[in-house]
Amino acid sequence: MRALGIDYGAKRIGLAVSDDEGKIAFPKSVLSVSNLRSAVWEIARIAREMRVTAIVVGLPRMPDGRETDQTRETQHFIELLRERVPMPVETADEFLTTKIAEAHSSKETSDASAAALILQAYLDKRKT
Repeated sequence: MRALGIDYGAKRIGLAVSDDEGKIAFPKSVLSVSNLRSAVWEIARIAREMRVTAIVVGLPRMPDGRETDQTRETQHFIELLRERVPMPVETADEFLTTKIAEAHSSKETSDASAAALILQAYLDKRKT
């Protein structure tokens, strides 16, 4: 199972990809967002090109589980993505992934690193 991990943001979208066995996540790239629909089309193209079988999007929530404006914006992005791609689009908790990624990578790569953290947590959870 090869999966694509996504750290969604209104200005930048971080992407990560797993190995073919679905065991290890690697940061891939960061997309600049000027138009949400165009970004969704680009992600669909990347997913096809990389032959992924699942997409995992980090879903932001408050520590107590409450939704935020960013949660709702991300859910809208997920809906658009599900309309565009033929593979499952799942969600994973993204709590603190951006902060951790920013502490361990450059500004230019932190979104892709956050996507890798989201995807790795999802892959690890699937093993258990």
